[in-house]
Amino acid sequence: MVKRKSNSTESFEAVYRRLEEIVLANSGENEFEEIFKIVLIKLWLDIRKRDFISTLDEANHLLMEIDSEWTGVLTENKLNILEEQFSACFDIVSRYSFAEDGYAGIDGVFEYLVSREKKGEKGQFFTPRYIVDFCVKILNPKSGENILDPAAGSGAFLYHAYACGGMQGCDLWGFDFDRRAIRVANLLMHVASVEGFHIHKVNSLLKNDVRESLLDKGIDGISTTIEDILRIEKKKDLFDIIMTNPPFAGEIIEPDILGSYNISYGKTRIERDVLFVERCINFLKPGGRMAIILPDNIFGGGAGKTKICVAGYARPVGL
Repeated sequence: MVKRKSNSTESFEAVYRRLEEIVLANSGENEFEEIFKIVLIKLWLDIRKRDFISTLDEANHLLMEIDSEWTGVLTENKLNILEEQFSACFDIVSRYSFAEDGYAGIDGVFEYLVSREKKGEKGQFFTPRYIVDFCVKILNPKSGENILDPAAGSGAFLYHAYACGGMQGCDLWGFDFDRRAIRVANLLMHVASVEGFHIHKVNSLLKNDVRESLLDKGIDGISTTIEDILRIEKKKDLFDIIMTNPPFAGEIIEPDILGSYNISYGKTRIERDVLFVERCINFLKPGGRMAIILPDNIFGGGAGKTKICVAGYARPVGL
């Protein structure tokens, strides 16, 4: 059994495995969703310094309360497990403190939850926090600046930019295609009492003209674009700062998407992260600053390594 108030990711792994066993052994429900809700309840109690609960009804009441205050986190505000399962699971998490180590500990726990859903197989991984801190210190965000991460994951770059120097009046924008990562990003922003954040599920490489072309071809399920969100939320300016760690794996082969980027026009395939570079540049203000993590081979080196490109940027005419 984990020690009381041990808040490392390693100790939480043992907690998760035990919760997973209970949920999988006694129901056909999605174990991630049920465990996510149980952990969320315990986190809420820790942060609010509220008394422990003992029944499933009390848990579901808290989920409704959480859903009303922390928007964008839950997809369902009730547990789909039996009273006995909830009692066993909550007994386990009650021995664990989710709030004692502050944001860093909560960040690690919820990133672990998402990573259990095989996020790495999509070419995505969570950025080590010392790299995030390095990028933030180099770019040195200032109060009032607009900050974007088009591959936001759980929102680490956005939060650390916000926390750097206690920014005020900042405007944080995050987009990601992974629905669960976006929910965690929203959660961590709420937990840290971040103001002025906009986090949405979007295919960041999709542009409006591409979407319209695909719809004309009868292709269903085309998602909202970043431009749609910016227009709806009345965001007109470009961004002062972009920090991101785009997914590495996989090539883009869709002709409509390839034709919408200068760097891939006329090509039959291109690496996903290369398109993210052009996408980021087009969202950056003249004179803005950008930090992007890319595979080493993008810079002509050997494969299997990563590098951080940190640069100031003045937009060339016609790009």
